[in-house]
Amino acid sequence: MSSLIFIFFLNHKKDLSAQEPYYKPWETESVLLQLGKNTQYDILMMGSSHGRIFSRNRNHEIVERVLQKKVATIAGGGGACVIPEKVFLSTFYDMKNSTNAIFYFIDPWCFYTRKYNEGYAFRNEPLDRILLQNLKSSEIDKTIISVYEEKKDFLNGPPKSIPIIEANTGSLTSIDESAVERRILNLYNGSIPEEINLKYQKTMEEIINLAQNHKAILILILPATLYEDPKYEDILKLLQKYEQKYQITLLDKSKAITGVSLYYDYDHLNSKGVEVFLEKLLVSFNKKGIFL
Repeated sequence: MSSLIFIFFLNHKKDLSAQEPYYKPWETESVLLQLGKNTQYDILMMGSSHGRIFSRNRNHEIVERVLQKKVATIAGGGGACVIPEKVFLSTFYDMKNSTNAIFYFIDPWCFYTRKYNEGYAFRNEPLDRILLQNLKSSEIDKTIISVYEEKKDFLNGPPKSIPIIEANTGSLTSIDESAVERRILNLYNGSIPEEINLKYQKTMEEIINLAQNHKAILILILPATLYEDPKYEDILKLLQKYEQKYQITLLDKSKAITGVSLYYDYDHLNSKGVEVFLEKLLVSFNKKGIFL
């Protein structure tokens, strides 16, 4: 009888340890390796690298300290737009996680470029059954799915450790307009389309429905940059339509931080900039009567 109890205890302990993430959010660029399972979070961060910066460089600790909340991130570095972010959000929920609120840092260029939607490569992710299932039901390029499926690194244990990245204290001193233009063209993969991609609009609405079906408060946030995106006005109008249609919150914070010293490049805040931005975000919450 005692041996049976001992075996049950070992199995139970193993199941419990499987709920813990392998890394802290600032220790890896992977979404899966820093997510728990069966875990309740106060806030979930979504978006491209403009959402990811709130976890990089130990910024995650700043976020949790300023907001006084337990935070997770599925923001994907390398330009994760609406299609890969829907894959990550579906995986988050399929891993039996939940969140009270979602902060989605949404970029105008994400509604135009295939490179960061169907063409987003899941290079940082270990092979995982749930993620693979969601990839196969998404519109991610089939070649990318095949490459992912051939990975050898299953999510059955942490890879070798990596060093903890410290706060990002780098800062700009001036703005080079030609460099800004090159950056914008890079985000739009070489040219700026005239029309919003209807598929990406539809995917965004699917994300909104997924969040609301799981009872999460969804807050769309236009992230702070040192330039105005050429499609800013068009996407602002689109997001305002979503705000009215779905009764969600939209915060335009694209011009919230204008000091160059708070950025380490033209569209990414350094650690001090992250803290300043969060303080401004709390002011916006108070004005709109948002209490998380």
